[in-house]
Amino acid sequence: EQVAEQGVSRAGIAMAKELLVGGFVRSLQRRGRVANLIAASDALGLPPLRYLKYAERIRKTTPASISALARELFTAPPVLASVG
Repeated sequence: EQVAEQGVSRAGIAMAKELLVGGFVRSLQRRGRVANLIAASDALGLPPLRYLKYAERIRKTTPASISALARELFTAPPVLASVG
């Protein structure tokens, strides 16, 4: 909710991007991880090599896009669901 109201700093975004991209690149060092990514993409009907553009998509993220998503997620009216 704080991000929706106040936004995020460029420094905070830069640090998060580095952590996400760095961790993802390290995870690709294992063949099993790559196989899992390709299999998951196939199961979801996505292009099998979609994971190759992950870092590019993360790097394109802006403070404005993060704030917009936060507002969408955290300012929506609550939903009550009943199961049973």
